[in-house]
Amino acid sequence: MTLHFNQNPFPTIDFDDQYILREQTLEDTEAFFRYYTDHDVGQYILATKPATLLEASKEVQYCRNLFYSKQGIYWTIARKSDNEMIGAIGLYLNN
Repeated sequence: MTLHFNQNPFPTIDFDDQYILREQTLEDTEAFFRYYTDHDVGQYILATKPATLLEASKEVQYCRNLFYSKQGIYWTIARKSDNEMIGAIGLYLNN
């Protein structure tokens, strides 16, 4: 798959029978906060962890804006069964 950062809308990837990679939304804020602050997960995250839901909301918005400002892309990993965010994966463009 070739990914162009000037494409619109945000590219959704149908990963397999159970998971989808989709755009993050503000509705993901609580799930984002839960997985980011989980000790077992958080030990592998190099970014600063949000201390509040407001901080988590700002981070979700930051990740969303990466795509629209053509600086990178950040997908939510979600279960298809309930669309619940269980993680994220992304990349930043480095000129």
